[in-house]
Amino acid sequence: MSGTLLFVHGTGAHRIDDDLARLRAGLASEHRLRDVRVHAVAWGSAVGPADLDVTPVLPPHSPGPETAVEVTPAGISAAEWDLLLADPLLELRMLAELFDPGPSGPDTLDKRLDAMALPELGHVDRATLVRAIAEVRDAPETADAALAAGDTADPELCSAVARAITATALIAAPDAPIGRDGAARDELAAILVAAMEPEPEPAEGLGETLVRRVLRPLAARLATRSLARRRTPLMDPVTDFVRDVAFYLRRGAAVRALIAAEAARAEPPVVLLGHSLGGIAAADLLSGPDRPAPVRLLVTAGSQAPYLYLMDALDDLRPGVPGAAFMPWLNVYDRSDLLAFCAARVFPGAVDEEIDAGVPFPAAHGAYWDQPRFHALLAHHWPG
Repeated sequence: MSGTLLFVHGTGAHRIDDDLARLRAGLASEHRLRDVRVHAVAWGSAVGPADLDVTPVLPPHSPGPETAVEVTPAGISAAEWDLLLADPLLELRMLAELFDPGPSGPDTLDKRLDAMALPELGHVDRATLVRAIAEVRDAPETADAALAAGDTADPELCSAVARAITATALIAAPDAPIGRDGAARDELAAILVAAMEPEPEPAEGLGETLVRRVLRPLAARLATRSLARRRTPLMDPVTDFVRDVAFYLRRGAAVRALIAAEAARAEPPVVLLGHSLGGIAAADLLSGPDRPAPVRLLVTAGSQAPYLYLMDALDDLRPGVPGAAFMPWLNVYDRSDLLAFCAARVFPGAVDEEIDAGVPFPAAHGAYWDQPRFHALLAHHWPG
């Protein structure tokens, strides 16, 4: 086979030497594609936006590598709840490890939870809360913690159970108002403690249980690393993505013109390979009036073009308008790639093929070129 594979990169990938090297290595390993040339449309460096430093607009205490980090009590509390949302029974397990088993059994705690009188709550649905109570009540970790506490009215146990129920309810109803209001979340935990304890401790005392004191250093480190030191590196890929998408929405014609010019100069037949946003630009170009004649096949990998098509956000393709099958189209996706979408059910004539790189997102979004199956599919669909 001969011709040119014209590669259009996606968002935040302006330095594409590594992508090109992996593509060329993959083509060389597929004997049917060894004579195919690989050429890049480096629109990011040619017409795209400049690199962006977002640090001037980040809030205070987003430090550089040598700046001390201020961790507030609110930040530590938020980090504690991050841990509980990942594992609602964490504090109950900790409680079971911190104390030797006592004389009281879990049956008394079950009865106490079943008999709780719950007031009207405006920040969480009562049915969701009842289900959360039942889930925590029936967990083996709760029984182990009750045995360790030795007294089902123990403040340690009541606090851990209440926070486990609150976290479970938050997971079940992520869009509930309580998920956006830390004070309401803490109030719910305090209400649950009061409902379990015959003589409840003051609400402000909930933060001083032994389990919380053991957990706090870990939460403080989590708050330091997640909320401060990691903010700038976490913002970098998000900024790259948003910057390039915003640029394409405003200046997409320049990107498409560059692709068309490169395709016109390439040795035919030309296969246009678009990754991520590059696939959107390729689909826009090939469905418009300036479609370059040498292009015989569109290949997209990890592309959002079908998703934007349904949103009526592409340049020429419109939902419900005849003519969507503008040329042969191979769309490759990985189920673990959260930025990849299928095309065949909305574009007549498009072919969807799945690739499983065996890695989670976001690594899956850039793993297509390393998969032998990708190059085998490319060879199978190569024009002529």
